[in-house]
Order: sequence, then C-alpha cells, then structure tokens
Amino acid sequence: MDAEGLLGNIQHPWKIQYYPVDGLHVPRFLDTITGSNSIEDPRLGAVPLQWEQSQVVRKPDDPLHIAHFENKITGEVINSDPRMLPGALEERGVKLRTFQLV
Repeated sequence: MDAEGLLGNIQHPWKIQYYPVDGLHVPRFLDTITGSNSIEDPRLGAVPLQWEQSQVVRKPDDPLHIAHFENKITGEVINSDPRMLPGALEERGVKLRTFQLV
C-alpha cells in the first residue's frame, strides 16, 4: 500500500511507479506535471539536519528496499529512514499503537 497507512495518500501531482533495478522493483515518485521523477517520497519532507544518507553495500540478508542513514552528531548508522522513526511519525500526527500477538 505504499506506506499509505503511515503517510497518507500520495497527493497530486505525484504518482508512485516501480522500476526494475538489479532484479528488484524499486519505487520512484513521478511528478505528473513536470515529468520529473525522484527516489524521495514527497510525503516525507526533508531529512533532519543531523542525519545524512550513507552509502553502505547491501548485504544478502538486508531487506530488498533499504537505505542507511548516519547521524552526523553521534555516528549512529541505521538501516531505515529517520523520517519513519516512531517519534518522527508521531510529530506528523500519526497515532501509533502497540499490541501484542499471542
């Protein structure tokens, strides 16, 4: 569902498309007015200043779609987008719930 449950619908003029890259289908976001496309999800906004995307070689056990980000202050490297961390989602008004499966 293209993260619609967390980020909402993709708004006009944007449209998501998937392209084959190295045997994987990766998302690209197409601006239907200008015809330009981007790997950046327009719903996310800018990456927080203390984070930058880092180039890490994908390992065989990594998820298919992965991006690594490094915290420029602490040096911490994470394999997810900091804009999708729980605190960042809550700041956007997403009501997160915790539940336990038995």
